[in-house]
Amino acid sequence: MAISSPGQALVWADVTEFTLAMEASESAMAQRTLAWVDRCVQGWLVNLRGRFLQQAGDAVLLAFDDANQALLAAHRLRQDWHELSAHGAGLWGRELRVALHWGRVWQGSQGFVGHSLNQLARLAHEVLPDQVWASAAFRRQLPAHGQNRTVDLGHMHFKHLDTPMRVFRLWPEPTSPAATH
Repeated sequence: MAISSPGQALVWADVTEFTLAMEASESAMAQRTLAWVDRCVQGWLVNLRGRFLQQAGDAVLLAFDDANQALLAAHRLRQDWHELSAHGAGLWGRELRVALHWGRVWQGSQGFVGHSLNQLARLAHEVLPDQVWASAAFRRQLPAHGQNRTVDLGHMHFKHLDTPMRVFRLWPEPTSPAATH
């Protein structure tokens, strides 16, 4: 196993009620999800100096060395999903939820592992539709003006984690014009 980095901003984004959407129209939902991920990976991800780590179903995992770039990516993921959803038919009322965490992951032959990834996945599972939540570890990586754009949701207990995580909701709008280009 190799360490990706000593610490990095991890972004987890997934679609709410994805299983129901797949049951309603597997082919259409699969095409939409692939288009959304491709738009990210082949488009703006490099400009934000991010890395695509993996995709599992509707969830996409990205990594950044800089928390601000990860925050811009979170907003860009939401923007891209909204744009693609606006052009869809019928079942596209699914919202995106995004979680941000700061930590370490290890790359193995079957993908990425690590306690930070487990924490991120647990957090992502609880994010409300169309919101962006961040752990305190991620928030500490933001400059002071970025920290002021958060709402403290308190300490939350997550399945299979011994220690509660302090969680923050981030404002929905991008923090810089670069996020929309």
